[in-house]
Amino acid sequence: MNQNTAHSGCKEEECMNEIKVLRRKCRKRLATHIKETTGITVEPAKVRLITKQSDCYTWCYMREVAHLFSKNFSDHGMAAYKELYDGVGKCFHTVSFAGTNSIRSAEPAGRCSPLSLEDCHRNEPLKKQVMEKVTENECLQIELQKKNEECDRLTQQLTEESKRAALNESLLFKCLTTLTQVESSIERVQQECSDIMDFTAFTD
Repeated sequence: MNQNTAHSGCKEEECMNEIKVLRRKCRKRLATHIKETTGITVEPAKVRLITKQSDCYTWCYMREVAHLFSKNFSDHGMAAYKELYDGVGKCFHTVSFAGTNSIRSAEPAGRCSPLSLEDCHRNEPLKKQVMEKVTENECLQIELQKKNEECDRLTQQLTEESKRAALNESLLFKCLTTLTQVESSIERVQQECSDIMDFTAFTD
């Protein structure tokens, strides 16, 4: 009796370990899929089947696998993990919330249920339009940044030109002052020479 109980316990423990291993593999596979399809990085341990708005992604699935998305990851068993592992990218895939906001308005705040695959396909034109607007906005942001950089460059250039102009004006003023002093000195020397010549002529 004890041997049977021990054998049963080993089997149960072995089964639980197998489920844990499969769950980890499944989480890792779904995290990779999320990264590849949406660009969103999610740690495997934080992958959700029932998503929230803060997760930034949700699931599109066929009706035959809808039951997989009605429970949390830890509530599933081995059969469900195998379905998730084998069905990713085939029976279901992930999308970001960028293209799904319009069909979320009727849902409670902070909670989003997965989308059916049909809903996702119907929403593709809107998602495409949103992505085009995002791309356009990014282009405008880049253009604005270039204009700002050009404005900064011209402002710096104007500041340097103003400094040079002020320096040139100062040098010109000094030159004019020096020239005036030289002219005064020449006039003084000429006057002294003239006085000497007049004195010499008088003495002769």
